[in-house]
Amino acid sequence: MTLFRPRRWSDWIALALLAAFIAAASVSVWWVSRQAFAVRKLTRGIGDTVFYGADGRPWFRLDEQRHDVPLSDISPDMQHAVVAVEDRRFYHHPGVDPIGLSRAVVHDIRAGERVEGGSTLTQQLARTLFLSNVRTYGRKMKEAALAVLIEAQLTKDQILEFYLNRVYLSAGVYGVETMSQHLFRKPASSLTLPEAAMIAGLIRAPSALSPWSNYDGALERSRLVLAQMRSQGFITAQQEEAAREAPPKIQPYRQPSDMRAAWPKDYLRQQFRNEFGGDHPPDWQVHTGFRPDVQEAAERAVAAGLQRLNVRGLEAALVVIDPGNGDVLAMVGGSNYQRSAYNRAVRSRRQPGSAFKPIL
Repeated sequence: MTLFRPRRWSDWIALALLAAFIAAASVSVWWVSRQAFAVRKLTRGIGDTVFYGADGRPWFRLDEQRHDVPLSDISPDMQHAVVAVEDRRFYHHPGVDPIGLSRAVVHDIRAGERVEGGSTLTQQLARTLFLSNVRTYGRKMKEAALAVLIEAQLTKDQILEFYLNRVYLSAGVYGVETMSQHLFRKPASSLTLPEAAMIAGLIRAPSALSPWSNYDGALERSRLVLAQMRSQGFITAQQEEAAREAPPKIQPYRQPSDMRAAWPKDYLRQQFRNEFGGDHPPDWQVHTGFRPDVQEAAERAVAAGLQRLNVRGLEAALVVIDPGNGDVLAMVGGSNYQRSAYNRAVRSRRQPGSAFKPIL
């Protein structure tokens, strides 16, 4: 048997390309196999990502306000509104929609800016469950591959149920059931057509269109949702007109009842989502260096100090660090979280001053 021995530089290039192809194929097969196993676990449901304190005990959930419900407990108008505005070909594509992507590219080119997304509901769910929010071509490729894997193992109803329970809808609220309770003080099963259209309209830009801060913008977006529902046959022209003439009445934002350690919890949630995305299958645990007992003491210290100074409008922030290993043990971002959720401990710009002394 004669062995191939490269003699020319072109032979070496060919060998290098072959080796690179084999390596890339091996990595791709390993990644797909790993993700297929993760997707398979979705068939038993999606659990809660839990944060642990330094004492090893469960501290809080990633989404304390979220409340999952079966698809049968979500009104048909709510389901149809989301499909109409976010993924009109949801029931006809295998996870990735080349037709929808092409249409979005054409609309973006005509408008001269990004006005329409090409991601399907399944791709959005894949990003929420498994990927970070960083916008790169690599992430889009992974998102598409995961969407196909999800479609292969879950039914359309399962995918829609997961999506409606996990989608972010502004003001720290996830899922249509929780948003329905916050906005209208009713379950998602009782949503009217105008109410469903308003919630569905928030998905594209939840922060900018939050009804509590931009009701007019949310209402205008809901009318676009109604128009999409009518054009796709989910509602009649008469139903659209009646819904447009009955703008929904929203309720005041309802703060979470437990405000203890609110600043570090918000901070840790945001750091997690920036790194890993919105949620994960049920076996995820996040271990932190925070100590809940030190956090309580830090909050009492800030409150006592501000009370002693008794200066109107005065704010304070505090961070407790273990100088031995750099772990953050506690964090207080202001005087009153309900009055202002702005975290001065990590977002304000201040001279460090004597804070450097224990580090040095």
